[in-house]
Amino acid sequence: MDSEDRLERDVDDAEQRMERSVRDLEEKSEELEGEIQDTRKDWERKRDDPSVPGAEPRADEDPGGAVAGDPNGEGRPPENPGDASKA
Repeated sequence: MDSEDRLERDVDDAEQRMERSVRDLEEKSEELEGEIQDTRKDWERKRDDPSVPGAEPRADEDPGGAVAGDPNGEGRPPENPGDASKA
């Protein structure tokens, strides 16, 4: 076997290894995309569930019941904003 045949064989071997690597990376990429989609759906479900602590509603949604100075949303805003004792 001369050096030209050996070089061609080495190139073919390298090409096959690279093609396997590409297939493996594409497969892993698809798996990761699926995990990302599942995680996104789970997070959106949790954000829509008011019983999940820490899952705040989207910025474009009204959080409902929240009043400045009343983090639990339990009270009404004071008649006179400067007088919080009337809340």
